[in-house]
Amino acid sequence: MDNQTKIKGLELKAIYYYRRTAHGVITTCLLVSKSAVVARGRSLCSPKDQFVKVTGRHKALGMAYQAMLMGEKAKAHKVPLIAEDLVPLKIGKPLLGYKGIYLPALDGFEMKISGLLAR
Repeated sequence: MDNQTKIKGLELKAIYYYRRTAHGVITTCLLVSKSAVVARGRSLCSPKDQFVKVTGRHKALGMAYQAMLMGEKAKAHKVPLIAEDLVPLKIGKPLLGYKGIYLPALDGFEMKISGLLAR
């Protein structure tokens, strides 16, 4: 079963947005429940590569889903979570991607697109 099918079973909605930077295109996935953003995942496409929206979405969703699972597991075992947003993963010199985070702090734009600003 793929991640898209799994989140539908959990009654979560995936919202995506994109941002171009000097490091490439960042794809962000917000996993939204009825009352909150549960997780955020980000992926980065190098400026040397051809940006493919489907690939960026797939990777960002996978990171958000993994962050949600790890966060729920930590919560169940009463392990404190360290919320690190936009933590770059560096292998060698290039910036290759981002981690997902559980229960992220949202900026105004993310509040607006997730529909939580109006509530």
